[in-house]
Amino acid sequence: MIGQHGEQIKSLKEKIEEKNEEISRLEKAMKELEDKNKKLHIALKTRIEEITKLKSRIHKLETEKKGLEDKLRNVEGKLERVEKEVGELEKANKIKQLEDKIEELERDKTDLETKLNSVEAELATVRKQVTKLKEENKASQELNATLGENLEKMSKKVEEMASAFEKTDAENMTLKRDIKNVQETIQIMAAVPENISQSPAEQEIEKASIYLGEMCSRIQAMMYQNVLPSKYNHTKNYLVKYLEEDIAKIKDAGEKNEAELKWAELKKKLKWEDTLHKRTIKELKSRRNKTAHPTLTEKVLLESLAVMKKHGELNGWTEEQIVEDLFEMWKILRK
Repeated sequence: MIGQHGEQIKSLKEKIEEKNEEISRLEKAMKELEDKNKKLHIALKTRIEEITKLKSRIHKLETEKKGLEDKLRNVEGKLERVEKEVGELEKANKIKQLEDKIEELERDKTDLETKLNSVEAELATVRKQVTKLKEENKASQELNATLGENLEKMSKKVEEMASAFEKTDAENMTLKRDIKNVQETIQIMAAVPENISQSPAEQEIEKASIYLGEMCSRIQAMMYQNVLPSKYNHTKNYLVKYLEEDIAKIKDAGEKNEAELKWAELKKKLKWEDTLHKRTIKELKSRRNKTAHPTLTEKVLLESLAVMKKHGELNGWTEEQIVEDLFEMWKILRK
């Protein structure tokens, strides 16, 4: 039996370690995803700024192009007029001047055409850059959307895991306490055969008293946890009077009223009789021959009640009906 409890302790410790490792992995994955998302946001911001600058450059170049086109049309118009004048002025011997004028205008035209071609080439290059940046930006936005979805899913998963972690943390505390309980139970059970001065009946009563006494401790602890969960500490021992004293000490009127209401509703649900049940709990706890915290099950408690009945130990403050009432309270509070 000791070996069986040893295996139980080992299994409980492995469960605790597995849960802690799973939580660590999820938190690491969440951090990596957040870092990647931040870098992508920075890249997107940089591309948007580049696109804005290029759009401004395009506008400037288009304005320059329009100006050059206007100048070119003006030069072409002048050239056309001069060519007409050549025919008219041939007889006036001014052909040389007009030819010079034509050459000058043609040079201006060539220069303007060269500049215009340069502007159009630069404009085409800038437009290609804008198109490329827009495509990259679109791809980045799609990737960002995907990352956003993944991040949201991961956030929900982390929230779920955080909730599970809180539950796991509470389970871990319970598992650790169960380990301690199992170890103490092993020590108690191992020590029983050495007490040769006790008769089998006395040993049986002692063991039953330990379980019923522990039930009384758990009842009061569960009452406290139910009414004042934020103040509950699984490592402490609790009495009903501690619960009532702590409720009385609450300074916030709303919080105090809520605690009093929960305590009143719990007593009504449990059919708690203050004096009677307090005294029975005190008597059952005093019968334990040592401090022990065994693991409680419904089967163990029923067997303990049967033992106490068989040996006529349920009397006085530990009257059979009252102890059975406490057993029912334990079952309700455990749920």
